[in-house]
Amino acid sequence: MTRDEQHLNARRGFALITVLFSLAVLTILFSTASVRSVNHLRNAAVDVRLAIENTQRMDVLRLAARHANADGENAFTAVIGDVEWTIQLKDVGGLIDLNTAALELLERLILDLGGDAMIATEALNRYQDWRRDGGRLARTSDFLRVTGLVQEHRERLRQVATVYSGRRGIAPEVAPIEVLRIVTGRDEDRPYLVGLVEAGLISAKSGGNFVVRATGTRETVLGNVSKVSETSYRVLSF
Repeated sequence: MTRDEQHLNARRGFALITVLFSLAVLTILFSTASVRSVNHLRNAAVDVRLAIENTQRMDVLRLAARHANADGENAFTAVIGDVEWTIQLKDVGGLIDLNTAALELLERLILDLGGDAMIATEALNRYQDWRRDGGRLARTSDFLRVTGLVQEHRERLRQVATVYSGRRGIAPEVAPIEVLRIVTGRDEDRPYLVGLVEAGLISAKSGGNFVVRATGTRETVLGNVSKVSETSYRVLSF
């Protein structure tokens, strides 16, 4: 093989390596772009689903507000996402207000969430320091952030707490049994627990603000509504 032929073969080999390298780079870029496109589509699908769910939830809350009476004991059914749910309104006076409740009530709540006296003390101290600096909770989930409690308690907190009653205690007659068990520290039936609530922890119902619960494939809190008058209402949260 002549020197020219060797040189030509070397150039061909280099060109082949260059082409293969370029193809490899393009494959990697295409794969990355494909993954990004798939992730983008997935995120878009999730966003659409959440938007639909939020719209449906808002519609149900508006409907619930129109049904609310002073006792807030109305129940009706609604279809959300092809599932029939039973919607019930409960006066928020039966829940523990995270902004205004007595410290002993908050301590019992934190113990229920954390289950450890030391954790409860530290969490309550953080909360008191935050309140002394002028803090006020806008939603129940903020309580977990302020106290340092884990986010896995979020749904539990929505079931037993509120930021809309403005009460120091609870109204036992409208309190969920979960709240009565936290307040009394007993695991009995409802009529017995109502009679065990200490006088200093009893407050009146709000008479106008309600938590809206839905029971279908599971039980969940949809949000809070306020009945301003017979013809006027507003959605506080969802």
